[in-house]
Amino acid sequence: LSIESLLSKAVDIIPLGFQYPGHAAVSIRWKEQLYQTENFRDTPWQLNEKSRRFKDAPFLITVCYIEGKPQSDHSLFSDEERALLASVKDQLAVKIEKILQKKELQQRNDYIAATINNLPIGVSTHKISDGKITVTNPKFEEIYGWPKESFDSILGFYEHVYPDEENQKNQKERILSDMESGDPERMQWNGIEITTQRGRKKIINAKNISLPEQGLMISTVVDVTAEKEREKRLRELSLVASKTTDAVIITDAEEKITWVNNALTTLSGLKIDECRGLNLLDLLQGPDTGNAEKKRIKQAITRKESVEEAVLSYKKDGSSYWLEIKIDPIFNKKGQCTHFIAIVRDATEKIERE
Repeated sequence: LSIESLLSKAVDIIPLGFQYPGHAAVSIRWKEQLYQTENFRDTPWQLNEKSRRFKDAPFLITVCYIEGKPQSDHSLFSDEERALLASVKDQLAVKIEKILQKKELQQRNDYIAATINNLPIGVSTHKISDGKITVTNPKFEEIYGWPKESFDSILGFYEHVYPDEENQKNQKERILSDMESGDPERMQWNGIEITTQRGRKKIINAKNISLPEQGLMISTVVDVTAEKEREKRLRELSLVASKTTDAVIITDAEEKITWVNNALTTLSGLKIDECRGLNLLDLLQGPDTGNAEKKRIKQAITRKESVEEAVLSYKKDGSSYWLEIKIDPIFNKKGQCTHFIAIVRDATEKIERE
């Protein structure tokens, strides 16, 4: 029931409670809206009731007689009628308040639902008492690769995402034990392998939040499969690079150095920890380092393109040397640049001969 329909009905019913209903007219003002009987017009013979329940929303009921009016309104509106209108005003005010509260609650719920449904992480809630799943957002279904119709309880959920019976048993015992402990530190699980409906393996990080007063458990999940795959590729690459005689530098997408091999430390005189966190171009600077070469390198990196240059650089002890550097961007499956790899060679003898 809306406020509009409530007040529209009220103006038609209120006259029936007065001694001359055929001559009574009613007007209700709510905020900027007026709800009136068809015969309403302003006359001197009025009875008004104003509610103070709503500070910023005027709520006024007016009953008037449009004909057959006596000299005094005291004989026209009895004490019973005055009490009746006061009671109607209070009851309508209570109903309006409930409608507003319900609307506010619905708006809040809609906002919460919209927020949850658009979160970049998976979210689900289930009852602590019986494990029944009550809410899942689209990201939760996307990450686990199962539609919410596939499971209605936390136990049914385990059966789907952990198809191997032995693994399912171990994971179930571990996670349920951690949840029953109520210890927030124990309710975080990283690097868990799950299986989607199509049989794809994924790696996820999960975290639960207990709300015992509401009898609910909130579950959150993020897909770290791509991150773990990148880490694996980097470990493999680092292993290969550590064995090569060329100096190798690996940076993140922001060009911050994350790894160098021993050949680079030998060439530059910098220790591995001294290199980590530096910008790639920090290694290519000194009094006589060519700005044109550095500019070309910077432009290529910004465009996420490969580049090769010969640059005069400086070791940690201040001595200069020529190096040849080749930088390549590394992209993920989505075409996003995640790293840069630079191969560096000492070209001092070659350039001096030339």
